[in-house]
Amino acid sequence: MRRLGWLAAFLALQCGGADGVPDLGHIREANLDRATKLPDFVVDETALRYAKSKGETEWRLTDRVEAEIAVHGKGGFNRRNVRVNGQLWPLGKEFPEWDWNVAFGDELRGLFDPQCKTQIEFEGPEQWYGQPALAYRFRSPANACFGNIGTRASFFRRYVVVYNPARSGEFLVDGRSNLVRSRFEATGFPKEFKNDTWTEETSWNYVLIGQQTYLLPVAFDIEVGSSKGSLWKAHVEYRNHRHFEASTKVEFK
Repeated sequence: MRRLGWLAAFLALQCGGADGVPDLGHIREANLDRATKLPDFVVDETALRYAKSKGETEWRLTDRVEAEIAVHGKGGFNRRNVRVNGQLWPLGKEFPEWDWNVAFGDELRGLFDPQCKTQIEFEGPEQWYGQPALAYRFRSPANACFGNIGTRASFFRRYVVVYNPARSGEFLVDGRSNLVRSRFEATGFPKEFKNDTWTEETSWNYVLIGQQTYLLPVAFDIEVGSSKGSLWKAHVEYRNHRHFEASTKVEFK
């Protein structure tokens, strides 16, 4: 009965039934508008990286990466003041074995642009930080809107093999119709790509910078590699969001 009550509350807020999915039309509009207004900000990144080889059952902690990231809306990012296991890391140098990009907001167009080929199915009511939310599942074919993934062909060569795989997964929207969590699994890699595992999960939250509230990423998890060889994963947290010009106290709403 409680689940039905949550669903009724959402439908009362925005009842359109676009695409046969409760509230999807409004959700598309809200998140595509958000994609055009992604803010610039600076944030502290802390990542714990793990590895596991074929035959191993437990993940091994390999290192701790700390950095300051400047995010330029849809214009990319750059890391600075990077440390690996507490030691200063040369600017622009790749992390040992593997690394990852910071692509905040890239999923918004791939999920919600009607011109993309993403199929979305309503899953049901959920909770997000104790508040009602709506859960959806999605599927997107290869060579669609989510873009290429790159892998090193060898340790000394960077991203010489790229592929735009099929994606599937789940996402969550809050009572404001905003995407607040997404999980992606990439599948169907060609043999030359060498990886057959690629999953990502991103969590967002409302943070206060100065006198204004922004919806910004607060956590990111990624697992990549070959199930027949080595697997790597990282748990990343983003804290102390601030403007470029000054650091300010951040409060979660």
